[in-house]
Amino acid sequence: MEIVTYMSPIFDRELTQEELDKALIDVSEKRDLNGYYYGDLGIVLFGSDTQGYELMLKNDTYSIDK
Repeated sequence: MEIVTYMSPIFDRELTQEELDKALIDVSEKRDLNGYYYGDLGIVLFGSDTQGYELMLKNDTYSIDK
């Protein structure tokens, strides 16, 4: 949750707090997401509390010029 909270605004500078809050609720409730998008970000998350989780955040629209 902390990685998503702090890294999302870095990866998507135009992400709104409302979009982030909804994503955090969805992550905490579902805990298994594949192809979930919020703002310009995509997330893949799978695993369990006992085994740990694997997480990927991506921004397909990212440009070094932004």
